[in-house]
Amino acid sequence: IQSLPTKKKVRFAINKSTQRVWCLVKTYEPEPESRKDALFWTKGELSDRTEEDMDIIDELEGRYRGALERAYKSAKKLGPKASQDETAISQVDLSFAVMATCSDARGLESDIYPSITDFIDRHRKAVIRTQKLIQTDNERAEFTEEELKLIRLQSVKFSTPSQLVARKLAAFDNHLIFQFAQFENSLYASSGFMSSSEIFLE
Repeated sequence: IQSLPTKKKVRFAINKSTQRVWCLVKTYEPEPESRKDALFWTKGELSDRTEEDMDIIDELEGRYRGALERAYKSAKKLGPKASQDETAISQVDLSFAVMATCSDARGLESDIYPSITDFIDRHRKAVIRTQKLIQTDNERAEFTEEELKLIRLQSVKFSTPSQLVARKLAAFDNHLIFQFAQFENSLYASSGFMSSSEIFLE
């Protein structure tokens, strides 16, 4: 049974002399024409600012692209066995110092470094190709354990670099959160208030 909504009471400030609700009206004087250039950006200034912003973005993307390229190359050299090695991400060449300067671009990896999409596509095609080769040799509806193992090996071979880089990026995110929590705790320690990280832990 749905209960009826409870009634709510609202009060307004009343002008006692007129018995009307107070209404605050602010009047602004129009700025003279001579002040408009000081208040608004000119087309030239907007164009210069846009060009400057694009230069900054290009530099940021170039730096992040280089970092991702080094990371994937180093991950690829580790081979498929690295997917089972918990210490393998320490060998992935992805500098946290460089990542910290590229944090604004975090989440845009596939746009900045399109080769990531190529890795995913090659991974998918390799698995499908292996399945088709096996099905060509026999017409059984289900794969045997050995056949599934072969498909898995192909999948691991092509997906390991992406897995390792993803784990390295996750380690960076965790490092960033830890650094922020430490800074926040030190900031709140002197004030006597509880930080958000401490509240979360509570």
